[in-house]
Amino acid sequence: EDMDMDGSVYEDLGEVDDNSEEEEDDSDISSASDDDNGDDGGDIFSPSYDKNEEGNSANGPEQGIPLTTLAELVFGLSLAPCTERLTDGQPSSTVLVYFSGILAFSKATNSFPNARAYTPYLSGLIYIQRLIFLERALPLRPYNSLRIERRPRFKQLRRLKQVHRRYMVMGSQSSFEEFVSLRAYGCVAARNDMPSCLLYWSDDGQSVGWGQGVEISMGQFRALTEYLIKEVNSLCNSLMFGLEPDI
Repeated sequence: EDMDMDGSVYEDLGEVDDNSEEEEDDSDISSASDDDNGDDGGDIFSPSYDKNEEGNSANGPEQGIPLTTLAELVFGLSLAPCTERLTDGQPSSTVLVYFSGILAFSKATNSFPNARAYTPYLSGLIYIQRLIFLERALPLRPYNSLRIERRPRFKQLRRLKQVHRRYMVMGSQSSFEEFVSLRAYGCVAARNDMPSCLLYWSDDGQSVGWGQGVEISMGQFRALTEYLIKEVNSLCNSLMFGLEPDI
């Protein structure tokens, strides 16, 4: 059974906004017959199974579900939380935003991280969503089980802009918009956070410390350069297998 295209996951990108300046036919956007030889080039996820005497797959899946269909359903599962509708305009009503709230919870400290440590998690979610939306807008091959057509030969930017306007701009009421807003707020809040470690000097000014009981004297600090030079020479000698060419 085909999945519903009227939901929030697999919406028809052939429909343009009412205030769009482009009023021409969208048949090229939803067309899937752009292959050079009239076929889809085969299933790139389909393995080759051995055949028994009766002509059936000997070592294939028992139910005969193609891996192409399985890959398409996995993509649909990844796309669903990215395109979920907000309830009453509340971003926390979506699964993805709710998941992001507990993503960086530390079990060791039993607390949430500060803004400086949390923004990298948001950047990761934003990057993954961008890749998913790009695949949704311009897939190389059609997703037949999801009723998503392959990318057209022409006007690909137009189709990409439709996805961009629907999910990736401010005011689109999507989880992507919420993550971008949270990351921007986190970058501002991180400026007021305490630094990850505080350095303090001894009364005589000859040693510096941080944390609890960790100190280093100026003599030890100057010896660090000599130690690093020795390590570099050792690594260089190992890479050259003991050879010392005349330079």
